[in-house]
Amino acid sequence: MVYRSIFEREIDDIMRGITVKLDNHKNKRNIFLHELPLESNKYVELFPEIANIERPTIYLPQNNFYLFVDLDGTLLNGLSMREARKIMFGSRIKDDFKEVIYDYAVRYGGKELGFTFYVLTANEIFRKYGWNIDKEKELVYWSMYNIRWNLVAELKKIKEKYGCQIFLVTGNAKSFSSRIVERINRTARMKIFDDVLGSDIIFDDNGNMSDFPKLVSNINLTVSIGNNGDRRDVRVVRKLDLVREELDEKEHVVITDSINDIDLIKTGFTIYVHDEKQHSNPDQKLGVEQGIYDILVNPNDFSEISRIFKIQ
Repeated sequence: MVYRSIFEREIDDIMRGITVKLDNHKNKRNIFLHELPLESNKYVELFPEIANIERPTIYLPQNNFYLFVDLDGTLLNGLSMREARKIMFGSRIKDDFKEVIYDYAVRYGGKELGFTFYVLTANEIFRKYGWNIDKEKELVYWSMYNIRWNLVAELKKIKEKYGCQIFLVTGNAKSFSSRIVERINRTARMKIFDDVLGSDIIFDDNGNMSDFPKLVSNINLTVSIGNNGDRRDVRVVRKLDLVREELDEKEHVVITDSINDIDLIKTGFTIYVHDEKQHSNPDQKLGVEQGIYDILVNPNDFSEISRIFKIQ
């Protein structure tokens, strides 16, 4: 309870100071899914556009395409933020942190901006409480135990046959995700992943987290965060727009486990990863219920990917 009251004061102070600088989020929905404890049918009630997504028939590209792979829940079995909270605060209080930050995110951000307020405040708390490179390396160490190597094997086959560029596209910090990719490539003895597209986290000369100028979420806007003596701008960007900024235009294939990647799903051939026990979050289940994919695969058996790509 002591920790909860500390978090409440800190989080309330942070969220009171968040202001939207560019009002370009009108008519866009910031679906607050991963932590919101509602059943998927309630999401359809809150966000009816999910049930009416207009997605044209998309065919698997035959050559010269990008392959985008999500991290949490897709390449990684689980959510790295949960492990990061454990490293940062210990097992006993990590859930207090999640619950308090969720409550205030809904209060201040509402349905439109709740998830963005959650992401912003979580990063600010980590910065204030001393997230650093050593903790990031520890997170990488534990995350490697949760890599789905059977998916890596499929990606290697695709790379060998098609020579396509494969990118890890994630809301996680690019620094953290790049360390994951480096280890995967080294273990596979092949450059499976060409690069990482993700959030920008800055560490100072002492290795401490000092800023996060760009965060990947599911809405585009710029906000100001921090107190008067330490006021900073943070750019929030969708994955699709991040891709368009960084890469030339091509057809793409996306492998994901969540409709939080709806913008990539709507524009590319989608391989949706789902298992009822491993993917219990509403955003994960809802993609299956609404059929927002081209191929549905179980993470325990990715052989369907080889079949669709016609790999022996």
